[in-house]
Amino acid sequence: MGSRVSVVVTCHNYGRYLRECLESVLAQDRPADEIIVVDDASTDDTPAIAAEYAPFGVRYERVDFRDACLSYSLSGKDLDYAARTTGPAAGSISASAAIWSR
Repeated sequence: MGSRVSVVVTCHNYGRYLRECLESVLAQDRPADEIIVVDDASTDDTPAIAAEYAPFGVRYERVDFRDACLSYSLSGKDLDYAARTTGPAAGSISASAAIWSR
């Protein structure tokens, strides 16, 4: 069985970057098996923007306390690979998977 790749986008009031981030994730040459937006109590348009991507398989989860995103994304998950980016940066899923599979 091949490796599963999960993309966890953590954010707090970064709705202004979320579309660009999700478009980048969806455009990767190696599609993610799951995409989860973990919103750490945003007060901007983050929930509405995430909802626009639900038809593309993007799941939205909200937590109501700061700095919980990393621990949430890695706790209890059966992940082959996990990566954390901060801000609007996004990299290549296939390149990362190649590095992690060594």
